[in-house]
Formats: sequence, structure tokens, C-alpha cells
Amino acid sequence: MKTKPYLLFFCSLLILSLWLIMTMPDGRMHLVFCNVGQGDAAYIRAPNGVEILIDGGPDVRVLDCLQKNMAFYDRTIDLLILSHPQSDHLTGLIEVVKRYNVKQVLDTSAESDTGIAKLWRKTLVDRKIKRLGAEIGQRIIIAQNFYLDILWPERTLLDSKSQFDVDVNLLSTVVLLKYRDFSALFTGDIDREIFKQLLTANRQKLTATLSVLKVPHHGSKDGLDAEILNILKPKTAVISVGKNSYGHPNKTTLNLLENLHINIRRTDINESVNFID
Repeated sequence: MKTKPYLLFFCSLLILSLWLIMTMPDGRMHLVFCNVGQGDAAYIRAPNGVEILIDGGPDVRVLDCLQKNMAFYDRTIDLLILSHPQSDHLTGLIEVVKRYNVKQVLDTSAESDTGIAKLWRKTLVDRKIKRLGAEIGQRIIIAQNFYLDILWPERTLLDSKSQFDVDVNLLSTVVLLKYRDFSALFTGDIDREIFKQLLTANRQKLTATLSVLKVPHHGSKDGLDAEILNILKPKTAVISVGKNSYGHPNKTTLNLLENLHINIRRTDINESVNFID
């Protein structure tokens, strides 16, 4: 029996309507750690509809994540944040900037002379997008009871003449998202020593239990220890990781999280990881 054309049309219209409803602002906070393989990318939609992207992964897979979570007619990203100029965080952002209307870029203040970093800076100039440098102390108010605090990098380290001698991972932009009782910490690729400096400088902001911790450097063995986790007390640890030859996530890190009874979510196992508040 052939399906009648009007029935197909009705079903298609229903599916489209449901998808539109799911992707429109609903007065809630949406946070998605995108499955982009061995890299980082996180999409945020604030309760008022403001859309934010932190990092873009190693290739164009971030575009799939945006298409799944943004309405098809929505081509605007209000704020784009780059943690640091390495390809596994940066490459996808170049295509995002080309295909979307990006209103503002909060860029790492750490400079790099790699080819991908040069292409990134050129793309921003060509698109006439203002590049603001991130540093400790900045607060970006997104909506009522919703803001982003920049907790790292430190200005004196960025101003150092030896900046190019410092591992760019250690200059990652670290962002704390706060929305009512929900909090998420985006750590880039910092190591545990930088993490402890960050905690010392921002102890008042990080005393309450953390809702979500983005585990540094894809679960590297150098990113966390029990002291850090006992201060933050994260409910959930998200590891953004894909197939790699670095041994990420490291077994030591996984054991540490498991022993402290912290919920672990991984993009290589759980696909994209979603939080709604």
C-alpha cells in the first residue's frame, strides 16, 4: 500500500515542528560537550537564548554539534571563546567563524606562531571580528543570574618576555560558568600546578560544590590530584577525548575520579554530554 503524499507531508511537518520546539530558547540553560574526537568543544545556550561556543575541536565535527543544538535558521553565535591556540581546540573554530555570524570573540591572550594560529588571526581580521584578550578578573554577564568569570591566565605571565618559552597549554583560558546553583569549570589544557595557583587566587569563587568539571587536557595524568578535587568537589567530571596515541584519558586520572565517587562522562563513550538546568 502506497503512503499518501499528504500523510508524508504531515509527518515531516510534525517532525520539523518538534525539532524547532526543541532547539528554541526554553528559559533553561543548556550545556553540551560536543563529541569532536580528540579535542574540546562546548556549546552553551543561556536561558535568554544567548549562544556561546568554547573551543572548536580538531576538525569540522563541531559544525554537526551546532546543527543539532541550534535551530536551522539560527546562524548567530553571540560569544566564541578560544582556550588556547592549539589545533585540537582551534581548527573547528575557523569554519565556525566562516559559516556563522560571530558577534564577539574572547580569545586567549597567549600568542602562538603556528600555522593554524596565524590562519585564525587572519580569519578574524578578514571577517572584521574584534578579538578581545582573556585574563584573570573579567566577568561577562550573559543573563540574570548567569555569568562567566575568567580565572586564568594571569596577566604577569602573559606580559613576560619569555611567554613563547612557556607551554601554551599552561596559558589556557579557564572559564567558570555560574547560573543560579549550577556551575561548570572549563579548564583547557592546564596542569595541576597551574590549577593550584588558580584555586589559590580564586578560592572564594570555588568554595561551593562544582556541578561540572571539564577535566584538563583530555584526562592527562598531569591535570588533577586529590587535593584539587577535594576543594572543588565536582558532581560530574567530563572528559573530552577521542581516539589518540597519548594514552588519554590516563588510568591514574580515571582511578582518582572513581575513588572519590565522582560521576565520569566521556565524549568517546557517551557521545555528546548534555546538561540542562
